[in-house]
Amino acid sequence: MVHYSSSGPKTHPGRRPGRRFIPVTLIAVLLAFAAVGVATAQATSAAPVGSAPIVSAPTAIEQIVSQAAQGVKSLTESINILWMLLAGFLVFFMQAGFALVETGFTRHKNVAHTMMMNMIVFCIGAI
Repeated sequence: MVHYSSSGPKTHPGRRPGRRFIPVTLIAVLLAFAAVGVATAQATSAAPVGSAPIVSAPTAIEQIVSQAAQGVKSLTESINILWMLLAGFLVFFMQAGFALVETGFTRHKNVAHTMMMNMIVFCIGAI
């Protein structure tokens, strides 16, 4: 059991003092993203209905934001592909582990049949 001294911050036993700031930080970041999204939506819908759109040359800030958005989109796609590959690898390793567990629960004379069935399932799953 962890004992804290009376001079330190008052926390629950077994809980580190810095852990309570993680949810607060996460909420603050989400609120910041939401505020940016609302401000962007209001800026794009500021033109009155029926009027000609205002065309202006993009400023340096707009160009930087556009490049950052393209970078974020590319990074998001890369992370999604990596996650799908990792999940696929885990599924195939789980299949191999299940084959070994199932073989361990069968009698010696049925081992070859059980492994062949799992190999067939593996091949069909790979397609």
